[in-house]
Amino acid sequence: MRPRDIAGKTRRRIAAEELADLVAVEAKMKKATAELKVLVKARGSRLMDLRGIGPVVAARTLADVGDIARFPDRNRFASC
Repeated sequence: MRPRDIAGKTRRRIAAEELADLVAVEAKMKKATAELKVLVKARGSRLMDLRGIGPVVAARTLADVGDIARFPDRNRFASC
């Protein structure tokens, strides 16, 4: 597509800029996910072994739970 008028050229330029921004964001997300994966594994967690749990959810769960020993039993943990 090669626009001839100024409006078409402007739309094409804006679309190209937006696409470049999305590519950059995707690269940052991949890097952050890889870093989280390393951190979760370094903590000794096996959460990512569960189906549907990736590095982001595992890291968020570990951050929210903190010290699991603060729950006297699994029922208390589940109710939290």
